[in-house]
Amino acid sequence: MLTRREFICTALLAVITPTTFPFSLKAVEKPDFSGVWILDKTKSINLPPLFQNVQEYLLIIKQDDKAITVSTEFTGRGQTISAEPDTFPIDGSVVEKNDSRGFKQKRSFKFGENNNLYVETEKVFFGQVQMPNTSEKEFWDLAEEGKTLTITIMPKTEEGQKQVRVFTRKTQNGS
Repeated sequence: MLTRREFICTALLAVITPTTFPFSLKAVEKPDFSGVWILDKTKSINLPPLFQNVQEYLLIIKQDDKAITVSTEFTGRGQTISAEPDTFPIDGSVVEKNDSRGFKQKRSFKFGENNNLYVETEKVFFGQVQMPNTSEKEFWDLAEEGKTLTITIMPKTEEGQKQVRVFTRKTQNGS
C-alpha cells in the first residue's frame, strides 16, 4: 500500500506528465523549409555580381522528415533559367553529383543545434564553365513564423566574402 506522501507524488506525476509531454515533443520538432521562396535583393548582403541582372530568383524546396529537394529558377534579361531539382538526405551524408552545366558538386544537409539547417557545399568547375572552385558552409534559418528564410553563406577560404541571402515565402496570390 502507498503512503499518503507516495500517493500524492504519484497523483501529481500522473496529472503533470500528460500535459508537459506534448510540449517537450513540440520543442524538438524540426523546421519545415518547404515552399517557394523569393530572394529579396534589398535585404541580402554581398550577392555575386551575376545577381545584378536577375529580376526574380526563386528557391523551390520540398522537404519531408528524411530528405530535402532543392531547385532554383531565375528570370532576367528576358529569359528564365531553371535548375533541375536535387534531393539530399537530411542526415549529414555527402551526396556527389555531376551537373550538366559543367561542375561537380558535393553537398550535405543536417539540422544544427538551434534547429537551423547546416549545409556544406563543394563545387569543382570543369569544361566550358570557367569559375573558381568553391567550398562553403551555409546556415539556413526560418524567422517570422516561417515567412522569412535567411541563408548565410560562409566561404571556407579567406579570400571569399560572407553572403546573406534573405528570402520571403511566396504566397498563393503571388507575392
